[in-house]
Amino acid sequence: MGDPVVSFFIPGKPGSKQSFRFSKSGHRYQPRSVVDYQSLVSLSAREAVPDGLPLPLQGPVGVRIVADFLTKNKKEAGPRWKRPDVDNITKMIFDGITAAGIWSDDAQVVTLLIEKYNIFDGEQGVVVDIWPMDTP
Repeated sequence: MGDPVVSFFIPGKPGSKQSFRFSKSGHRYQPRSVVDYQSLVSLSAREAVPDGLPLPLQGPVGVRIVADFLTKNKKEAGPRWKRPDVDNITKMIFDGITAAGIWSDDAQVVTLLIEKYNIFDGEQGVVVDIWPMDTP
């Protein structure tokens, strides 16, 4: 892993992408919770961009995502193997990063590490690190 050029924290319970829903008239929509969380991701990402960093990032990038879920049971602390699925967490965060203009397309991600944990103490949320990958 390289040094992150953008590193940010998304406070609150980690969100996950859900399937579109359909209204009575047949129009598809995202639940409000999904829209709100993606907006929070975008805002958190934009606020973390260092001055002078040219955006969108060009070329391949690596991403590390660490999602911490607060638990009331100390015995549950540690790696989280329950829902939400890591791919749904990733989709939500990548969509928010794309909307923030950090990169042009999440297809630029060539390395991804995602971790989920239950924590007993601390602040619930997600840490995201993004770094450029060396190109030949």
